[in-house]
Amino acid sequence: MPKIEYICQTCGKAFQGWQYKKRKYCSMACRSPLTPTERWEAFVPERPEHGCWQWQGGKDPDGYGAFMMKCPHTGRRIQRAHRAAYLLFLGDIPRGMFVRHRCDNRGCVRPDHLELGPPK
Repeated sequence: MPKIEYICQTCGKAFQGWQYKKRKYCSMACRSPLTPTERWEAFVPERPEHGCWQWQGGKDPDGYGAFMMKCPHTGRRIQRAHRAAYLLFLGDIPRGMFVRHRCDNRGCVRPDHLELGPPK
């Protein structure tokens, strides 16, 4: 199938895409004009003063929240939601370190329930 030219609906830039996929946006940034923090917050509508913040978005087979965000170290696009929370609210995750839940709740994404630790 040949590639054809599309016009991005957000920025107006011309870009190439396969004919069978009707593309509306030239990039992820144009597809979602919200910041990663704003997108993340949309999946955590209830934030009680005490207790866990449960991830309301998609989850992986292990029960961890899944969030699309590029990892600065690996370049992977899909992150576990608690790792994204750490990156967005607490800072960088050093290579070789894991983000662990102090509360032992895989669905929890509350930043003060997260800590860095070595692999077990």
